[in-house]
Amino acid sequence: MNPVKLFSIGLRLALARIFNKKKPLFLSWQITQRCNLRCKYCDYWNGRKEDELSTKEISGIIDELAALGAAAISFTGGEPLIRNDIGELVSYAKSKGISCKINTNGVLIPMKLEQIKDIDQVNLSFDGPQEIHDQVRGTGAYEAVLNAVKLLKRYNKNVLFHTTLTKYNLSAIDFILDKCRELEVGTFFQPATELYLLKRTINPHSPEINGYQEAIKLLIREKKKRDKYICNSLSGLRHLLHWPKPKQIYCSAGRIMFRMDAKGQLYNCDRFSEANRLSCRDKGLSFVLQNLKPSSCKECWCGPLVELNLAMSFRLDAIMNAFRL
Repeated sequence: MNPVKLFSIGLRLALARIFNKKKPLFLSWQITQRCNLRCKYCDYWNGRKEDELSTKEISGIIDELAALGAAAISFTGGEPLIRNDIGELVSYAKSKGISCKINTNGVLIPMKLEQIKDIDQVNLSFDGPQEIHDQVRGTGAYEAVLNAVKLLKRYNKNVLFHTTLTKYNLSAIDFILDKCRELEVGTFFQPATELYLLKRTINPHSPEINGYQEAIKLLIREKKKRDKYICNSLSGLRHLLHWPKPKQIYCSAGRIMFRMDAKGQLYNCDRFSEANRLSCRDKGLSFVLQNLKPSSCKECWCGPLVELNLAMSFRLDAIMNAFRL
């Protein structure tokens, strides 16, 4: 990211923390629930398909976000590249001065690369060796994600992996790090939570606790060796080591970080979707922000969000780690 823009975002974060103001600096935006894969630890695809916001409606919300000083949008899903207007949405947000990321499984990158030419960062899901990655996501998914990396690198795009630790890949940490070094792509680690996101049902694919803790301890050892391909900070890894037991951490959700679903309902984070969601489609973003009830928990296990929370707590290693990404 441009150093001037990075400094500007850092200043806005510091001011938001000091004055404790509610400000939508970051938005994780689930622009579709549709998906072309059936990943085991995620069941978004199995839910009721939402009445998705139109291109015009999304553009209108982007206008409101820009007016309120938003710094970055992460388009997610489902699979966001399924939307035919994804290129238009990315370009429009960029035209408003908002940094754009996209979370994708990578399968559609060859068909959509030209449309997302303005994207700032592409986050690709990566689970480990081919037999594990394809077991979790479906046959051919491993080759697709590696092909996506090569294409994106060819076009000088910033690429990161997101690795969700499940009961399938705890023994694959060394392979994952070796592949990151080979491809020169960093990765965030995080656990598959005990409950499916946005639901209260048990996730049968979450990792076994002892094996998970050993995997995190291995990552901590490698991070101490200054492995630049581990995107979590040391403080972040130490926080994740406590999973699944609650661990107190500053919560930026509902303060500077928000999530929106495919039909424009805004909520603080996945854990509070049922109680706090209000519709930007009906009321407008500013009204919804003003009326969104605050929430806080000790259950933050999302790798990048943990890093943001630690940075907002002025943890020096988390702040320095963010500048290296």
